[in-house]
Amino acid sequence: MLSNEVRKTIIEAHEKGHKSKELADIFGVDVSNINKLIRQYKKTGSYKLRTHERGRKPSLSEEDKENIAALIREMRKILNYHQVFKLQKSSVTMMEQYQ
Repeated sequence: MLSNEVRKTIIEAHEKGHKSKELADIFGVDVSNINKLIRQYKKTGSYKLRTHERGRKPSLSEEDKENIAALIREMRKILNYHQVFKLQKSSVTMMEQYQ
């Protein structure tokens, strides 16, 4: 993989009229790599590595994450109510036993 500095040098050399084959020989890469870099530069105006486009894309949107967090908060409330109800019920049962 070529560093951004080398990529910049290749683009500058290409703009000065050097051929792709010549640049590939000088930098020790395949001609297709040079041509891809030139196409990328012409299309985007950038010669830099596109590292931000690598890796697995997030499967959940920010909205999805917020909805999940809201559901978790709601489930905690329900569980707390259930535990309180269970405690109250067991307290009543214990009091009935001692009467």
